[in-house]
This record gives sequence, structure tokens and C-alpha cells, in this order.
Amino acid sequence: IVHRGDDLCKPRWGRLLVPATRHLEWAAGCGSRLPMRSFLLFLLGLCVNTTGGAQLQSLRVFGVLQRFGVVYGVVACLTTLFTRRSYGQSSISWTAPLQDVLVLLPQWLIMLSLVAVHCFLVFFLDVPDCPTGYLGPGGRQFDGQYRGCIGGASGYIDRLILGPSHIYQNPTAAQVYGSGPFDPEGLVGCLLSIFQVFLGVQAGTILGFHREWRDRIYRWLTWGSLAGVIGAILCLASKDNGWIPVNKNLWYSL
Repeated sequence: IVHRGDDLCKPRWGRLLVPATRHLEWAAGCGSRLPMRSFLLFLLGLCVNTTGGAQLQSLRVFGVLQRFGVVYGVVACLTTLFTRRSYGQSSISWTAPLQDVLVLLPQWLIMLSLVAVHCFLVFFLDVPDCPTGYLGPGGRQFDGQYRGCIGGASGYIDRLILGPSHIYQNPTAAQVYGSGPFDPEGLVGCLLSIFQVFLGVQAGTILGFHREWRDRIYRWLTWGSLAGVIGAILCLASKDNGWIPVNKNLWYSL
């Protein structure tokens, strides 16, 4: 929507590092408190949103802490359900180098499904009075042709489900384009945040399978390079001309 200097790093490293370290606790079955932790995070976020005044008719539902609560709750519960308690060496030689990935295969299938759902909603959902796949700021862009289309399908779903009064009222796009409310921590963005946090679980799984620091660094660099190449392709290594822009407001900043 509107680019910021922190678009590349705003999805905080904590979203990647915390699951990388705590996935061992989740995998060990220490997940009985996970739903309560997620609920308390969400509730704490709601409390933070009342610091400007507790008006229920205009209370913002989502926010940073609410996003934390949702995504960690989903990923931690999936890790608890699907991760095995112990691992043996693979008897098939060609799968041995991929053990740290194959052990998370059920989670990978679920995560890729969430990414597919996100892409379908964003690029193919029919939004009234807006072009299909629109990712712009609405408002004054294109001489106000798409004035009410801020965030495209992401903004539309938030306004439809949460209501215009319960999402963020001062998005960065409003400062430039005079757009309406839009929530950068809204519902659709949760899908990509869940995937990002799962990548932290994948990074942490490498710790369990590889004892040598060289092996760990090599695999982390490989994953990082792969993610960088995919990101460069999707944005065509440009600021505005790619298929999917690097933009924190739309959560396309993995």
C-alpha cells in the first residue's frame, strides 16, 4: 500500500526466533497451557487498544499482540499434535539429508494450504467496486477510481467481518492517499504470519537433527537464500512492479 523503511524487517525476528527455540517444548507435549497463553495474549492486546478510551462501538479488535496470540496458538498446537516425540535415522539413503523437513511434512502440507487460501482470497476474491487482485491504497490513487478499495480483498474481509469501526483507523496510506481504515494486523494477514512462524519451527528442527554448527549454519543459510530468491522473483526485485510487493501493511514481507 505505502512503503516504509522497515518493510523488509518489520515482521519482527521474534516471530521467527521464538518458535525456533520453543518448538522443543511444544513437541514434547507441554502444550496444555497453549490455548490459555494465546487467549491471554489476545486479551492483553485488547486491553492495550483501550488506552485511548474504552468505547466498545469503536474498539479495534486486532493488533500486534492479538496477532501473536493467534499465530503462536495455531503453530504451537499443530506442533504439539503432529511432531513425534523421538526420531530415528532414515533407512532410505536419499531421504537422510531431508529428515528435518520430512518430519514436519504434515505441518508443511497444512501451511502450504494456508498460503494457497491466502493467495486465492487476495488475488481472486471478487470485491465489490474494486478490480480483482487489487493491492493498492485506494483513496486518491488513480484519481479516486478505487477510493474504497484500500488493501483490496484483505481490507474488504476485515471490514465485512469485523466492521469498519473495529479496525485500525489511521493506516499509513491515509497520510498520503486519504484512504479509509485498514488493519495491517487483520484477518487475512494472519495466514501468512502463521506460515512465517512455522518457518521458525523449521529452523528450530534443524537444531535437533544436526549437532555440528557447520551443518546448522549451512542449512540456515540455504533456507535464507531460498527465501530471498523466491521473494526477489515474486517482487521482480523492484519496489512496485512485482506480482507481490514487499509491504508490511499487506504482510508480504517474509
